[in-house]
Amino acid sequence: VSTQSTGVHAVGLYGDTGAGLAEERECGSKIDIVTGTLGKAYGLIGGYIASSDSLVDVVRSYGSGLIFTTSIPPSTAAGAVASIDVLASDEGRSLRQKHRESYSMLRDKLVTGGFPVMRCPSHIVPVLVGDPLKARLAMEHLFDRHRIYVQAINYPTVPRGSELLRFVATPYHTPQMMDYLVDALDDVWTGLDL
Repeated sequence: VSTQSTGVHAVGLYGDTGAGLAEERECGSKIDIVTGTLGKAYGLIGGYIASSDSLVDVVRSYGSGLIFTTSIPPSTAAGAVASIDVLASDEGRSLRQKHRESYSMLRDKLVTGGFPVMRCPSHIVPVLVGDPLKARLAMEHLFDRHRIYVQAINYPTVPRGSELLRFVATPYHTPQMMDYLVDALDDVWTGLDL
């Protein structure tokens, strides 16, 4: 039996050195396969798998998505090393703390604004729309009218009737920016009769 952990949304954001949830929850030694992305917190492109040599070789040899894939360029590898160094440092710990404060503040502001914020134990702040067309329209109106980009999440990523907008605050989003978002979302929400 193997245990796999995907760090797509967690690497860089959780754990003392930013290694992800396995580090934060101190269970890394129980995980056989770790996959993740160099996007998101690392700010690059590409992804990775970490495991035993033999398991990585099996994935590399038989994983259809990897058979014709080339290695990442040296500049991307150097960027990944630099990002990991920053996120593992005191600067990274400070950014993670500021990030936690930002997404907690955004969640609080959206709840106070009366929006149906869904329970989510991570830095992602989902707001329930419950209708695929209105979710897409809300996304479009926020961008077209207010220059706010947010991703609508629809079926099959979420069950039908659970369509949502997924917000993610960064350490650099200010309270004023969040207030602007709440006002813009209120405008869109009213216009779509949500």
